[in-house]
Amino acid sequence: MNSWAQALAATRRVEVFECGMASSGEPLTPGRPLVVDGAEVAGLLEALAIAGLSGASCMCLGETTFHLMDADGGVLARAALHHGTSLRWDGWDSDAMLRDGPGLVQWLDAHDISGPAAEADASRARRAAEERTQREWVEACPQSAVPLLDELLLISRTGSQPAGLTDRLEQALCAEFPDRTKRCAALLRWYAAGSGRRSGHPMHEKVPDELLRTFPIDEIIEVAASSDDVDVLLGAARHLSGWKARTPKELATVPSALATRLIELSSTHGRTDVAAELEPLLRR
Repeated sequence: MNSWAQALAATRRVEVFECGMASSGEPLTPGRPLVVDGAEVAGLLEALAIAGLSGASCMCLGETTFHLMDADGGVLARAALHHGTSLRWDGWDSDAMLRDGPGLVQWLDAHDISGPAAEADASRARRAAEERTQREWVEACPQSAVPLLDELLLISRTGSQPAGLTDRLEQALCAEFPDRTKRCAALLRWYAAGSGRRSGHPMHEKVPDELLRTFPIDEIIEVAASSDDVDVLLGAARHLSGWKARTPKELATVPSALATRLIELSSTHGRTDVAAELEPLLRR
C-alpha cells in the first residue's frame, strides 16, 4: 500500500489493541484485540481519515494500535493513535493529524477502549495549565517589555532565541527602571511568574533569569532581603535554585534568615523543586 487512503479503501477488518505500538508495528502489550468487521468497519475507517502530515513526530509510542486488514486477513497497515489527535504509520515521514480526532476518541470510548479519552482529557488539562501559566507570565511582564512579548513567546515554540533580543530587552528595562534596585526587583517579580520551575522552562521564562545573572549576588540578596513582596522573594528563590545560576561561593553569602524565608515560601507556594534544591545549597 503506497497511501493511507488506499489502505483504508481496501480494509475489511480492523484489529484494535489498547496499547501503544512498537517500531515493528506490533502492539506493545500482548493481548486480545477488539475485532471490528462487518457494518462497523465503515464508521471506524471514517474516523481514521487524516487531514495531512504534521511535520513532527511524537516522542511517545501512542496509546492505541490499529491493524488494518484485507478480506483475506492480510495486514495492510499498522498505525498508532497519539494523544487522540494524530496517527503514526510507517508510510509517512511524520505523524499525521486526524481529520476528526474527537470523533475517533468517541468511537473508541463507545467500544470500551477508554484510554484515548482519558489521554485526551489529560492533554486538554495540560494545555489549559500551560495557557494559564503563560497568561500569568505575560501579565507580570514589565510595561517596557510588552512590545517584545511576541518574540519572547516565540522562543518556546521554535527552540531558539533571536539574536540581540536579550540586549533589546535590557535596554527597554533600563529605560523603564533607571534605578538598578528597582530593575532587579522587577526582574525577580517577573521571574516568579509562570510555571515557577527551577529549570526556567518553558524557554521564554528563562530570559528574565539571563538578565538577573548579570547582577552581582550582593544586589540580589539586598533586594530580596529588604522586600516584603512575595513575588520578589519567589523570583529570588527560583533564580538562586537554577542550574549554575550562582557559584557555591556566591550562594554561601546568602544570609541564613533569608535562606530560610526563601525555602519556606517556595514550599508553601507549591514550588517543591525550588525548595528541595535550595535546602542543601542554603541551609548551613
